[in-house]
Amino acid sequence: MATPTEIVRRLPVDRFVAIVSASPKAYREELFRRGNIKVKGSAFSLASASKNHVRSEKLHQAIVDGLDLGDQVLEELIRNY
Repeated sequence: MATPTEIVRRLPVDRFVAIVSASPKAYREELFRRGNIKVKGSAFSLASASKNHVRSEKLHQAIVDGLDLGDQVLEELIRNY
């Protein structure tokens, strides 16, 4: 059986964003903090995507590139969905 890390790495970005969005805010922010995911905002830019959407995409890319958040953390993320 595949580990939660393998499952998350194989997910399409849109599905991963939906899973992260379904998580409680405190848990989601903890994931972003552990992944060191930050998005610079500008008061003068027109954002086409929400901040959380962009951060979720960056988190997914970091996990695909080898960021290890731990299987228990990702299992909880999947369970929240």
